[in-house]
Amino acid sequence: MHSQNYGITLGLEYLRSEGDFRQFSSVPDAIPYYGSGTSFAPNLEAFYNIKIAKNLFLQSQIGIKYFPFKITAERDFSLLFDSTKVINDFLLHKKFTLEQNQLNPFFSLCLVLSPIQYLSFNAGFSLAFHSSSPNEISFSEMKYFKDSIPRFRTSTGNLPSGGRHKFPVSFSFVTGITYEPPFLSFGSIKLGISPYFSFGFSNLTNEFTSDIVAFGIRVNVFPRKLTEKITPAEPPLPKIIDSLPVPQNLPPVEEMETQPSPPQPESKNFIDIIPIYNGNYRVSPKVYLIRKNYENHVPLLNYVFFDYGSSRLDKRYVQLENQSDFNSDSLNYNNPLGVYWNILNIIGYRLQQNSKAKIRLVGCNSNIGEEYNNLELSKLRAENISKYLVRVWNIDPSRISIELRNLPQNFSNPNIPEGNQENQRVEILSDSPDILSPVTINEINSIFFPDTIRLKVTMKSETRRYKLNFFDTTFFGYNSVPSGKVDSFDVSLNKFFK
Repeated sequence: MHSQNYGITLGLEYLRSEGDFRQFSSVPDAIPYYGSGTSFAPNLEAFYNIKIAKNLFLQSQIGIKYFPFKITAERDFSLLFDSTKVINDFLLHKKFTLEQNQLNPFFSLCLVLSPIQYLSFNAGFSLAFHSSSPNEISFSEMKYFKDSIPRFRTSTGNLPSGGRHKFPVSFSFVTGITYEPPFLSFGSIKLGISPYFSFGFSNLTNEFTSDIVAFGIRVNVFPRKLTEKITPAEPPLPKIIDSLPVPQNLPPVEEMETQPSPPQPESKNFIDIIPIYNGNYRVSPKVYLIRKNYENHVPLLNYVFFDYGSSRLDKRYVQLENQSDFNSDSLNYNNPLGVYWNILNIIGYRLQQNSKAKIRLVGCNSNIGEEYNNLELSKLRAENISKYLVRVWNIDPSRISIELRNLPQNFSNPNIPEGNQENQRVEILSDSPDILSPVTINEINSIFFPDTIRLKVTMKSETRRYKLNFFDTTFFGYNSVPSGKVDSFDVSLNKFFK
């Protein structure tokens, strides 16, 4: 499969066309007049790939093809000729020719399967549109005439071809392979070779349809930036869904009772606190705070990713100067990516807790450009992780082994940028399941009932502007009519104390 999603193709195919000239109404004959012809057809096209699934792509192509065709049908009866048996005339030889050169635009659609690096298989169809059709059929014939003076006569001429077909197209099924050897890279250009085979039909004229078979080869040309630094894609963490159950009919753990505030005689202003649940007033002045502990599990991705051509740990990975700075309680279940960025510290902490466990660091690279066959880069990536665990977490180096590879054993598609970014990694493996098990996070979920309180402010003084402080939040009001003015402010307790 192509390493880019787009490019151009230069092709050349050997084309063979066949057909029976008795299809023409101008060639009435009971004996078949099968004709054939061969030609070489160069073509130029552009392609674009759309990813459907892993290693499977839909490739669309549009281009133009030079289509020279010449189909000839001949019949020779000279072996049957006997002048003593000829009464009037005898046809010795007859030849029909249908010929035209044209430029045909075409469109192709193929499914491309790329099971291994540098090699892909494709199958699909191609539809070419004939820009013109031959108007005539040329013919030549030789006859023997037996009259007063026996003689041979050769004549030539043209017959009508039936005109242009209402669907002037050629339709073919195409199958082939594409090989992109790594040594065919020239700076910003990479080449691929694609031999293919096709078969189908061509509506050459309104009365003549030929069968076509073609063998061809294409050279794929597409841009490639070998030295461009690639930012690794976000690590492919599993999707985690918060499935916390909503507590039902649980007894209150804490209880807070609210009462209307007594009016202040000196200012004649006062505040009522009204509980509200789901938009409705609650008669009870009590507010319940329900707390419950939940145990959540976040899967731990055992890959550490690197920038293109680099062995330096990405700054997004949390790197400590001292292991005492690590606090597992700070990991947040609702932020799985934050858990992942602590992978080195989680592994170091677990190795300390499991003194007999060992790990194996498999250094890998994307095997393209400057990373091609660069096992030294794979080694440096694994060693940097090992040095961090030894320096910060005091892990015995004998408990850490290093293995080197180019592409990972289970590599991502190397023919797209995202796949290359995922292959630039170090895989962490262990002989103990406790080292790579999901991260367990204990959280407390708080729910208020009722969920909202309404602060009802009644102003009976001449004060025009006022502010109301509720914990760390300040509400501002304006009393435009200083006689019985009432303002209200709703506070969502679940959001406020989150």
